[in-house]
Amino acid sequence: MIVRNIPAWALALVLGVGLSAGARAQDEIERPDDPYLKGERSQIKAAGYVDFDRFAWGDGHGTSDIEALLGQVPLLWLETDHFKIGSTLPEYTIDLEERASIKAELKQLSRRLPRVKKGTKTLDPWLRLYLYAQRLEDFYTDITGRLGVEDLPETGMLPGSQGKLCVLLLEKKSSLGRYGRRYGGVDAVAALRIYFPGVGSLCYVTCSEFFEDGFDKDVALHCQLMWGISQNVLSAYKGFSFSLPRWLADGVSYYYQRRVDPEYPCFSTLKGSMTAAIADSNWPRKVRARVKVDVYPDATTMMGWVPGVELPFPDHMMMFSRVDYLLTREDDSFARFMAAVKEPFVNTGQVPDYGMVRGRVAEALSSVYGFDEQGFDEAWAEWVLKTYPRR
Repeated sequence: MIVRNIPAWALALVLGVGLSAGARAQDEIERPDDPYLKGERSQIKAAGYVDFDRFAWGDGHGTSDIEALLGQVPLLWLETDHFKIGSTLPEYTIDLEERASIKAELKQLSRRLPRVKKGTKTLDPWLRLYLYAQRLEDFYTDITGRLGVEDLPETGMLPGSQGKLCVLLLEKKSSLGRYGRRYGGVDAVAALRIYFPGVGSLCYVTCSEFFEDGFDKDVALHCQLMWGISQNVLSAYKGFSFSLPRWLADGVSYYYQRRVDPEYPCFSTLKGSMTAAIADSNWPRKVRARVKVDVYPDATTMMGWVPGVELPFPDHMMMFSRVDYLLTREDDSFARFMAAVKEPFVNTGQVPDYGMVRGRVAEALSSVYGFDEQGFDEAWAEWVLKTYPRR
């Protein structure tokens, strides 16, 4: 299944084709030395990581196959408790606007890696890899907490398998294109989400070269990663047997993306009339203004939105806001709601279609929150007017 959208937030979800590039020794590629753990397995384990360098990856290929495919591109690898991560990201000079937030992240990372210099102004390739590993694990802890589980594989991440989530952070579009053609069966024009049913894993692949002009910063890549990995976690939760409604999946992704930085919603490919609207990152204020005058899509309309269909910019804000409302309730309602929605369909005699999924969502709204679609509108609108700022 392929869902293709041109905007940068769009992701192609493809079925891994399971081809093998044929492993080839990559000793001739000069990769940078790890100045933090010195590439020593004992130190890797002591620092709380699972493995590094070469390990299994997707259907029919491992990290050595990816190295062979990309040729003279030095790849760095790291396996954490919940992720397998590969990176070709180059050294990065921290932008002035990012220094405070990255310094705080480096301080946190230095507790695990004492050789990290908290005041550094540049991120070398290894430091970027370790930093993204920390970001991913922090995100995982947060979202599984909201789902009311400790670990996705223990809840049946993908039927019959317990593959870890894979993340491939590349520098060049050409590298992403090669990987997409070989292991996703698609010519990638945007970030990719690939499902590997054989190993039971979902993979997210993107590249820093997507970001240019005012978006060529580490924070933009970080925001996009949170978007994509949110989608994969929701797909993995209780098994990837059907797609979630667009408003719910995209709304969760916007929520986590904006937690990193609302100034970088990764709309980098949009041009023209939407540029000014995107520049105003105060979505809560804009949503409140629309709710105040009853200009917004109702829940019935919103639940009919399907992946791949272009929506006007305000609709994206509304998806975020609906999920913002559900996630900020101070109880376990979101966990119970998602558990009800993602419960596998059994004994139906058919592959779940969107009508079946939509009906499941309506049932979950009623059983968990006690309202129908109109009640959802009323409760959300009341919350927006009380919670979001006027200016």
